Amino acid sequence: MILREASLADAPAIAALHTANWRQSYAGILPDDYLASEIEADRKAVWQERLSKTEAGRRTTVAEDEGGKLAGFSCVYFDHDPQWGAFLDNLHTSASARGKGYGLALLKDIASRTVSHGATAGLYLWVFEKNQTARAFYARAGAQEVERTDTQWALAMGEWRLRCHWSADDLCALAAD
Repeated sequence: MILREASLADAPAIAALHTANWRQSYAGILPDDYLASEIEADRKAVWQERLSKTEAGRRTTVAEDEGGKLAGFSCVYFDHDPQWGAFLDNLHTSASARGKGYGLALLKDIASRTVSHGATAGLYLWVFEKNQTARAFYARAGAQEVERTDTQWALAMGEWRLRCHWSADDLCALAAD
């Protein structure tokens, strides 16, 4: 397994993985017509824009398998919220990589980088309440579900989401594990 910083050349593969995962995980949460068609162009545009410019305080990491194929990716914003800390915007692994340690390796890398960056408030993310697989993964990795709120995202109005949080101490333990 290789973890490295993402480059613009990774944008198409990241967008494809992001699209595939949202189609699987968000069926019944996001509109069917969006998942069937619009999502591809949307995710391509997002990743093309993100990776075409350097943004201080953001890190996008890719995990590659032994053959150099994308197995997962993460995107974290270090100085995001004074109360909750760094924001984990994305953590995805391919279906073929699940259960093989890629997600945990990416999460440990995020923890280590967040600690090194000096984020004293920890790390947080939002997850849809219905996404039981992701919630279980984050709980096993030490995240605490600390807030439940309805989403304000137009595509998912009325869906509940949960804030998962790791304290600075939790991150140090995760990074050292």
